Amino acid sequence: MKHLLLEVVEATEAAALAASRYVGSGDKLQIDKVATDAMRDRLNQIEMNAKVVIGEGIKDGSVGLFQGERVGLLKVADPKPQAYDLAVDPVDGTTQTAKGGYEAMSVMAVGGFECLLATEVYYMHKIAVGKGVAEKIQIGIKRPIEETVGVVKLALGKKQVTACMLDRPRHDSLAARLRSCGCRIKFIQDCDVSGAIAAALPESGIDLFVGIGGAPEGVIAAAALKCLGGYFEGYLVDNKTYQAVDDTVLSPDMLAKGDVMFAATGITEGSLLRGVRHEGKGVITHSIIMESASRSLKRVESYYETA
Repeated sequence: MKHLLLEVVEATEAAALAASRYVGSGDKLQIDKVATDAMRDRLNQIEMNAKVVIGEGIKDGSVGLFQGERVGLLKVADPKPQAYDLAVDPVDGTTQTAKGGYEAMSVMAVGGFECLLATEVYYMHKIAVGKGVAEKIQIGIKRPIEETVGVVKLALGKKQVTACMLDRPRHDSLAARLRSCGCRIKFIQDCDVSGAIAAALPESGIDLFVGIGGAPEGVIAAAALKCLGGYFEGYLVDNKTYQAVDDTVLSPDMLAKGDVMFAATGITEGSLLRGVRHEGKGVITHSIIMESASRSLKRVESYYETA
């Protein structure tokens, strides 16, 4: 699988470059369309047989690489040795891109055949922590959040920790409980994949990611956390009541089994990645690539001549 890393990141680069032309345009549909088309075109140039098991588009009534779609030069109906699962989001942060905001990026996770969770449920309650906590104790997403904060403090040796969550009314009660036990909160407007990853990067200042966000983004984030040696857990929730759809708690290996890879390219400026930049006659992209087998994270800067 490792040989695919640089080709996979070229697919997120292609999507980011296409989306960057519409930063601040206010046209979410066009942003999704051009990014999706660019990612699909690049994936279809890779010598692989891959299936999109989870993607974006249906929830927002927009375009997307949809569940069941096959991509790659070797795409066939039946699994082959080159078969892979893909979880994709050509633009994680379409609203932020349309408004010229922060943290938007193009992301993708790659796993072996039937190794990434496929779900049509829109939302997931999730929790993510970094390696320092993951090695101490399994978090347990249905444990009281006050107890979880205590575990994180103990594991990191901190008197006060910082949690990251989406700024949504559905999180008002959770935010109040976090503050009641002395936890600081960093709210983000969108892009919860980068929020989850931040919990596994010591330099981010984020110790814990928690709350309800997109289920597709949850699968992608779980793959990224696995590459970083962190811990990610979740359960699927109803898109209206935000109550659990069943009693299943999705462990890391249920979300992303076996060896996985993750790639992301910045579209707009963010804490994890720089956005697409125009310099002279070309553009520069900033990306990260990760793989679980080596627990590695590499930063990639690419230059594309445009004139």
